[in-house]
Amino acid sequence: MNDFSDQIEQLINKQLETILANSSTYKEAIIMNSKCSALTPQGVEIKKVIQSRITELALNNLIVK
Repeated sequence: MNDFSDQIEQLINKQLETILANSSTYKEAIIMNSKCSALTPQGVEIKKVIQSRITELALNNLIVK
């Protein structure tokens, strides 16, 4: 079971890396995440996890003045 969890975590991390590498704003990242996720129950949950991580990164980002 742990191996399956590790594979899911790797999938999420890889998808997050791809989204962050190809978007320059929070909005772009959220839109890209929405477009590349499956409509299955598992896909929806993975999308939620990725969106949560994108939001966390955005909220912890420094404000540039």
